Amino acid sequence: MSTIKGKELRPREERSYVFNDIFDESVSTVEIYKKVLTPAVSHIMDGYNSTVLAYGMTGAGKTYTMFGDIYESGGVGVVTLMVKDLFEAFAKEEQDGYKCQMKFSYLEIYNEQVKDLLAQQTNENLMIIEDPVKGVYIPNLSSHNIDQCEDIINLIIKGNSKRAMASTNSNQFSSRSHAILQITVEKRQRARDIVESVIQSKLCLVDLAGSERAAVSENRGLRQMEGANINRSLLALGNCINVLSDPNTKGAFVPYRDSKLTRLLKDSLGGNTKTVMIACISPFYMAYEETVNTLKYASNARRIKRKIVKNMNEVEVHISEYRDIINSLKSEIDILKKQLQDSKRELLKSMKVNFSR
Repeated sequence: MSTIKGKELRPREERSYVFNDIFDESVSTVEIYKKVLTPAVSHIMDGYNSTVLAYGMTGAGKTYTMFGDIYESGGVGVVTLMVKDLFEAFAKEEQDGYKCQMKFSYLEIYNEQVKDLLAQQTNENLMIIEDPVKGVYIPNLSSHNIDQCEDIINLIIKGNSKRAMASTNSNQFSSRSHAILQITVEKRQRARDIVESVIQSKLCLVDLAGSERAAVSENRGLRQMEGANINRSLLALGNCINVLSDPNTKGAFVPYRDSKLTRLLKDSLGGNTKTVMIACISPFYMAYEETVNTLKYASNARRIKRKIVKNMNEVEVHISEYRDIINSLKSEIDILKKQLQDSKRELLKSMKVNFSR
């Protein structure tokens, strides 16, 4: 037993949690990415949906982990590292006769309103739709073609300029909203045919707003309302994780509709998606309760088990595209004829050399 100012302190109950990997503050984002997230790139190229969630209390380093210092030469965060690796994978796939395309969307959930950070007008509260085929999606969310890594960095900087940020007692640059980056990858064979196999996968990168205690942050007015909405949505997320992770509640109702965040992450939590949660904690002793809460979240999320299937569709082309297919096949025939002629010439040359000898 020990005492502080005459009060007796009881030793805290010992608790243990299980995780796939643990990293201390000396480990760089690059090392974490290579150890944990590199396999996600091949999963995406093979047609599997993937999600990366950064969770933790405010000021614990979630946004830095996801974006790095993006204003200094693009930063080194999970987002940029993953996009660079995807473009390297695109180059290899194109050598094997595939055509790859990437599209990008960026949104935030602020005070239970969904806003497009890349739209001209960001005040509109977008609607969330659940479709039996498409899954959960936002019909009016803008989508942008990405041809190189710099494109996505510029779009993130543009979106961040509209994202809700504020200074609080807990964090000078506190995110007051949940940010979700959606990257859609489509892969199809370059050689055209009447029926094409199209592989399409979705990558969600989620920078959750930090949980915070009103007594510690001393927020008032708008900041207090923001904090209450953040904590409410994170509580809803925790409730969904608890139901999904408990083997005794298999088949039970999952309260996805308790918040906009859980509705948007329905596929990531209990759907056809490979999900990784990066739990960020603070070494500050005053953050004990928030740290324990974060560890519970991550430990429960680890127990969620799902069967993941590949996203592959057989697409029958429209009759108007037959001309393109014919031209593509003609071009392929011309190339093969030229290669055959070149081979014949090389063979004749070698035969002449051998005959002269």
